[in-house]
Amino acid sequence: MAGLTAHAIPWGDELELGGRHACNVWQGTFPTANTAADGYAGTCPADAFAPNGFGLFNCVGNVWEWCADRFSRDWHVKAMPADGLWTDPQGPPLGDGRVLRGGSFLCHASYCGRHSVTGRSASAPDMTTAHIGFRLAATPTGDAP
Repeated sequence: MAGLTAHAIPWGDELELGGRHACNVWQGTFPTANTAADGYAGTCPADAFAPNGFGLFNCVGNVWEWCADRFSRDWHVKAMPADGLWTDPQGPPLGDGRVLRGGSFLCHASYCGRHSVTGRSASAPDMTTAHIGFRLAATPTGDAP
């Protein structure tokens, strides 16, 4: 989590950072009134809020991010290493659903409360909706500075 440990939100324990909105989630009374106090009633630009300690934007809120991992409710519990420490867990080898991470602009504490880096959900690979997106990622080649 960008150098922080034991925090569900990349910048600490509070949803707001120093009294300022730090991500795009539902503000107001869910599901009837979104005040858009964070500046956005729907999705926001990728760089609308400050990046985390690794330079990644929008790891929490805005859109759920598709992951390559297949989804299982209990695979990680069953496959937990003896020392309890994961090194790049890949998820189960089979399954129809794919993992979604990080929550979206529709997340609110009274509803899903999964607007965190530990927030995890699943969906069918052919599902599309305004609050699901993806993040492009590259594997380092060793040539990068």
